Amino acid sequence: MEFQRIYLERTGSTNSLVMEAYKSGAEAVPLCIRAGYQDNGRGIGQNTWHSTAGKNLLMSIGLKLGPIKAENQFDITKIVSLALLHTVRTHFPNDGFAIKWPNDLYWNQKKLAGILISNIIQGREIEYSVIGIGLNVNENAFPASLPNPVSLVQIGGEELSPLLLMESFLENFDRETRQYFADPKTTEADYLTNLLYFDQPMLYQIGSENVCGIIRGISPYGHLRLDIDGRGEQLFDLKGLNFLHRACPQPK
Repeated sequence: MEFQRIYLERTGSTNSLVMEAYKSGAEAVPLCIRAGYQDNGRGIGQNTWHSTAGKNLLMSIGLKLGPIKAENQFDITKIVSLALLHTVRTHFPNDGFAIKWPNDLYWNQKKLAGILISNIIQGREIEYSVIGIGLNVNENAFPASLPNPVSLVQIGGEELSPLLLMESFLENFDRETRQYFADPKTTEADYLTNLLYFDQPMLYQIGSENVCGIIRGISPYGHLRLDIDGRGEQLFDLKGLNFLHRACPQPK
């Protein structure tokens, strides 16, 4: 797929710009907007995205992917997550990269990237998708309030071009999209293979309680399927639990 590319030194939010372009009737051509700095970079909910000007990959794409039913919209997150994962692995062959449900990319339990997707639904299908990506590339100065950030320069020791990474991501995104429409089961299997803590007994916080659980998969609506010790499988949304990043204690 061929994207119209726009670069801005500074803007409020690339996601907002792509959404404005859609509302103005410019949805016919896939659009990619990259910024050197965002005044109002967004995360899920009220979260914001920190980035020093010119240091990182801040981008949004907007397009109509194809016939995807509204109830399967989390499949878009799978496509984007895999494309981003394969992009960083192209430049960093060392292990440690994984997809963290629902919308992050991690390296050794540290947050490397975030994804924010907004879908416009018409009838029972997704009409248009706005996909925002924040990838820590050359960032070395993170606020102390961020619990576990990491950047590619901290992983590999050398700076990379955000533009080069954007182009690599667009290629991988095109490849993953074609794979999904050819064989969605392969996309699902690839996603689960690269999902952080999949099929591993780990500790999670649910309310004020710590529980041992095993991730069994993701529901079509994007809920985490967690098999909790002694309670069976339950579904969780983002606010329903916290990852503690610790293995379950061994029985005595």
